[in-house]
Amino acid sequence: AGRAAGFGVIAVTYGYNHGLDIREAKPDVAIDSLEELAGLFVKKLSSRVPVRSL
Repeated sequence: AGRAAGFGVIAVTYGYNHGLDIREAKPDVAIDSLEELAGLFVKKLSSRVPVRSL
């Protein structure tokens, strides 16, 4: 549904999943912890924000 709406898809590898590996759904990214999610946002934002040299 997210991809159909033009969004990237991030899946977590834990939780209720009907006994299936979530990676089979082919998300853009699969993470093992919410800590990884924060890192993804930082990485994405830092690649978009221009950095001025001093």
